[in-house]
Amino acid sequence: MSNYFERARLLFEQRRFDLAVRELQQGLAIEPDNASYHRLLALCFSQQNKPNDAIAEIDHAISLDPNHGGGHYIKAGILRDQGNLKAARSTIAEALRLDPEDTDSYSRLAAIQFDQKQVKESLATAETGLQINPEHLGCMNLRVLSLTELGQLPKAESEVLVALAIAPENPFAHAVHGWISFRQNRISAALDSFKTALRLKPDLEWARQGLVESLKARNGIYRFILGVDRFRVGMFKGPRLLLLAIPQIRALYWLMYLMVVATRPFFTVLLSFDSYGRLTLTPTEIKKSRWVAGIILFVIFMFLLPILASSR
Repeated sequence: MSNYFERARLLFEQRRFDLAVRELQQGLAIEPDNASYHRLLALCFSQQNKPNDAIAEIDHAISLDPNHGGGHYIKAGILRDQGNLKAARSTIAEALRLDPEDTDSYSRLAAIQFDQKQVKESLATAETGLQINPEHLGCMNLRVLSLTELGQLPKAESEVLVALAIAPENPFAHAVHGWISFRQNRISAALDSFKTALRLKPDLEWARQGLVESLKARNGIYRFILGVDRFRVGMFKGPRLLLLAIPQIRALYWLMYLMVVATRPFFTVLLSFDSYGRLTLTPTEIKKSRWVAGIILFVIFMFLLPILASSR
């Protein structure tokens, strides 16, 4: 492999994507049909939020070397980032067909299944990967995530601690630990884990969302609302779904749903006035939450207006 590729790979690891792209383009001027260049260039474009360029590059890489599982693995990741989970799943299936022993591909498939809310399938896929490599962090994290979603919190926590012992600087493991602590209402521990994850990987959106939720959950009322939401979600699983046919229970369900929908943006507004909390929010979140909170206040005002008028 040429010096262009080695320099580009180092720059990619340093997250200096513009410079990495420049090196790769110089290398491609000499070796235009080098699939490795195109694969790494696709990753650079993906990190630069250029999905169309990323797909074009990885498709070209696959056309040059269709039997290289890595190309399909990278394409599946790009498609997943775009939210095209169906295409991502078929693409990662091709990567596994080409290399059935690749634990990275099992980890990516488990992540896609988790995104598709197929938690049990995600758990099974992660466990398959761990049979090949018992210390694969991606599969370990997906197994823990699935266990958490299935409500097996003590088991999930014990396993994420094993992952952190293997790789104490892994931001994803810290983020997973944060969500487990959050689900257990250990808010202080969750905050510490999310902050550590973001220190290690500042652009880890999943950890940022956890930090936002944990900051809001410092308020007891918000913790109560979270409990209501968890109860609502767990009310009707399996045969219990038939209970929605009962009008009173259906009304209770929707009352809890509206309570959660109305309260969450309101607490986001409160967080935006906190000196630290506002730094964790995106401009879109702040704008949206204030818009929703304004509607809520308007509805409350219109409800109280007749009462105030009649009291005169």
